[in-house]
Amino acid sequence: MSIAYKASLLTAARATHFARLMLLLDGSLNYWHGSAHYGVPDTMLYFFFFLIDIIPFLMFWFFIPELEEGARALGIFWIVLLIIVLLPAGMTTAFFIVCCIQLVILVWPRRYMTSTDYEVEGGNAIHERIKCVHCGMTYAYTPDSIVNGEAICQNCGKSFKT
Repeated sequence: MSIAYKASLLTAARATHFARLMLLLDGSLNYWHGSAHYGVPDTMLYFFFFLIDIIPFLMFWFFIPELEEGARALGIFWIVLLIIVLLPAGMTTAFFIVCCIQLVILVWPRRYMTSTDYEVEGGNAIHERIKCVHCGMTYAYTPDSIVNGEAICQNCGKSFKT
């Protein structure tokens, strides 16, 4: 039986960033007209931005929850800069659409990741977020629901060690 995959904002940010990287690489290899903008051939311009774009991509791949606001701000700044610089150079429609989608994802108010422990609004019970080893879903568990170091996944129903 297959497990249904549930996407998150972080997965969407990584996927759109990967698509943007591939479009930049494609622009550096297959740009159809050999014009130059800003004194640089378009193929070199796209390749230069591809090399720089690897840094934010790795930042989102090895994501640190405490640096989420900074990562989002850097991502938004970088996308706006790419659009401003590459739009006059003949940016493709696909590249523009991917950048717009990623801007929406980065501006979305929901956090990508939350801290491990948090308090419930109505009480003082601390919940611990645990990731299931079977299906990969993360849910909050109270200390009462963890028996002998094992929890039962709320998604797939299998038990696993915490």
